[in-house]
Amino acid sequence: MPCKWPGGAAAALTTITTSGDTVTVTGAVDLNARGLTVDSTAAGGSAAGANISFNQTIDGAGALTLTGGTLGDVTITGATGNGTALTGLTITGNDISLGNIGGAAAGVSGATSVTAADGAGPDAGSITLTGTTYNQNQLTLNAGAATNAVQVAGGAAAALTTITTSGDTVTVTGAVDLNARGLTVDSTAAGGSAAGANISFNQTIDGAGALTLTGGTLGDVTITGRRATARR
Repeated sequence: MPCKWPGGAAAALTTITTSGDTVTVTGAVDLNARGLTVDSTAAGGSAAGANISFNQTIDGAGALTLTGGTLGDVTITGATGNGTALTGLTITGNDISLGNIGGAAAGVSGATSVTAADGAGPDAGSITLTGTTYNQNQLTLNAGAATNAVQVAGGAAAALTTITTSGDTVTVTGAVDLNARGLTVDSTAAGGSAAGANISFNQTIDGAGALTLTGGTLGDVTITGRRATARR
């Protein structure tokens, strides 16, 4: 039986708040077409925050916002929106670990924004993609300064991680480490949205893996850093 949020009418917002204390959710989550906000910073009153973790799937046609603060790590182990797409996904925290989003269809129908803390705590803040499928609409990964990193870590070495949108932008801020894995970013949904959309990386891309970027007929592809192979 999954954790369900039946409070209020459809699209109502449920808020879980702590003052710098951890939030741990064990079991599949069904948002029931309602929004869920989990904030371990007490709306900024405890800016350091604390860890937030979900260990299974999150579904249910609602918007999910997770705020871990400058020191709180945010971890989602299961797939997000693989059964029923979320309407939006916003994650902020120190280190962020994110499993699969969606599958054959988009896992988030609105925007997905993931922002790691910039230089806070004993580590510099990172975003780790522990899954291999990220199928959503507009995607922003922001790992901050050059010392931070977006880590591709799903599957064994040489596994392929795929980021797909249906004609929506993909923006990656921060150095990228492929970790000997392949990464494909396709804003055309495998040709279903042939016009595509812009794809941008603003720092270095390293890591002994193959990189394929598909921006479609109207999407611009921009790499500011070094070591990449792009296709438009």
